[in-house]
Amino acid sequence: ISCKSSQTLAWLPVQDPSGIASYQVDVWRHSGDNIWKPVSGSPFVVYDKQGPLQVECSWTYRWQVRAMDGAGNTGPWSGWWTFVITLQ
Repeated sequence: ISCKSSQTLAWLPVQDPSGIASYQVDVWRHSGDNIWKPVSGSPFVVYDKQGPLQVECSWTYRWQVRAMDGAGNTGPWSGWWTFVITLQ
């Protein structure tokens, strides 16, 4: 029995007249008690439309993303996406 140690988060890119400089990815998790806590270091800065996330077995994760343009303006947060890391 094993458990994966990373998960790639991916999203559709957005367009901006001044260009997209980076994305902020906000990640939270809970261990089954429904008490959400931010993952250490979150929100993460990612310079592409996807990024790896270190994960632990038996945790439920949720994440949202927003873009930052070349002028330093941030867009709105996306909706939340949720996933669970289980034993394989």
